[in-house]
Amino acid sequence: MRKENGFKLEEIKYVPYIPDKYEFKKYFDSMRKIDCEDGVSKNKRIRHTYTYKELSEITGAPEESIRKLINKTQPTSNRDLIISLCIAIKLDLDSTNLALRKYGMSELYDGSYGDSMTRDYLLMEILDKYNGDMTLHEVNNYLVASGFSPLHIPIIKKQISTFRKQDEYEVINIRVFPLINDYDFCLSEKFNIKNYDCSAEMLIKNLNTGEKYIITGSKDKKFLIHSLSGSTRILPIEKFEHYKNLKTVLSFLVMKIDKEIYKLQIIQNDTKNYGNRTTAKFENGRIVFISESFNNKVPEIPLYILVEDDCKDTKILISKKSMFMSKLYDDIRYREEYHCEKIKAIWEYNSVDDIKDDAIYKNHEVIQNSIIKICNDLTSNISKLKNEIKYKKEFISSSILIDGEPDEFYLMCRALKLVKEFSLKKDGEFYYTTRNKINYRYNDKIYIITREDVKTACELGMKNANDICSVKERIGSLEALYEEM
Repeated sequence: MRKENGFKLEEIKYVPYIPDKYEFKKYFDSMRKIDCEDGVSKNKRIRHTYTYKELSEITGAPEESIRKLINKTQPTSNRDLIISLCIAIKLDLDSTNLALRKYGMSELYDGSYGDSMTRDYLLMEILDKYNGDMTLHEVNNYLVASGFSPLHIPIIKKQISTFRKQDEYEVINIRVFPLINDYDFCLSEKFNIKNYDCSAEMLIKNLNTGEKYIITGSKDKKFLIHSLSGSTRILPIEKFEHYKNLKTVLSFLVMKIDKEIYKLQIIQNDTKNYGNRTTAKFENGRIVFISESFNNKVPEIPLYILVEDDCKDTKILISKKSMFMSKLYDDIRYREEYHCEKIKAIWEYNSVDDIKDDAIYKNHEVIQNSIIKICNDLTSNISKLKNEIKYKKEFISSSILIDGEPDEFYLMCRALKLVKEFSLKKDGEFYYTTRNKINYRYNDKIYIITREDVKTACELGMKNANDICSVKERIGSLEALYEEM
């Protein structure tokens, strides 16, 4: 007899997806119906369905084999064959991956893509770029030109298997990365794609001779080529003797460039990643104001600029990563939250004048002016926050304090660890005390802490009675902190 052990199917994680037998057929049959022109009237659209015969002519696989494969009366484990059928009916990347999933196969995916390209990654690039508008023969030519095997179809017609061999070129490596000019080095202005370009470099090899070439270019698609052996003369790509045979590898390079520019366009439209943040905290007997300009999605602009003002001295910190939370958290909490040490500044200044006098900007005046402009903006943000706090329109404390709340004073004392000192006791639902002030020892001196001191200390984000006494020791009263702002 089977024992019940509380097992629930929905609690199992990472269960592989097992499709229904006819799930692929239903999906594929719905996708092989396309809209097309009727050949008579260019404006008239008709519904066309790819037949098994047409799929056989496109892929080279026997018609009966395709029928059995789709119906799963003779299922296949050949992933390439499913991908080929998807290309035949002009499916894009998402639809092809869905078809693979519904057949019970792994989707096209390459999470470890780096400098070296994988076959899956190349197929994803092709399907994503051309949205299914490419023949199976063209896709296979791409694969062969990039050093990969064509899509494997077990029984294939002779004419499908022939790829260009004479003067064929193979892609060995390709790099496309954005470029940035000095005048774009400003975090406070909206990203402008017109000021950006990308640099592209592709290493190819002649499959017949073994000779290697470097092709370089940018978003204007004007390419140059030079050999890595023999003559190192740089030529416009159109003057290369085998220019016509480079059609496939060049189209792949263009595809990579277009993708990089498209990524920059997405960044341009994402204005949420541009701006600044300003806050204040109580630290070492002073109110410290922090304002940082950040741009955390554009790696081409690696600077974070932070102004720190403790109402006595000012620091301007510039780093390649955000320093904002490292200024709010102590070392232990920061390490727990971010699993690394605190971010350090690469440059530190005491004033804008120090930036103006720094020789490192001798040949980068535009960058210097941009940083100065940002610093002035951040200083202005701090001034606004100072006024808000000074006139008590805003508090530093993160605690929610509501005037008139019966337990308001108790909650404040608890935040400052002064419940015992004020002899707070519970009467019914609420806490009460008859004490209006207490004596507190700090640095071998006695200081008086009043109810008003407790309220002000909470508004200023203090953590304990020592914070209150340290201020009284330095400037006499907590209210004097507001005068320092």
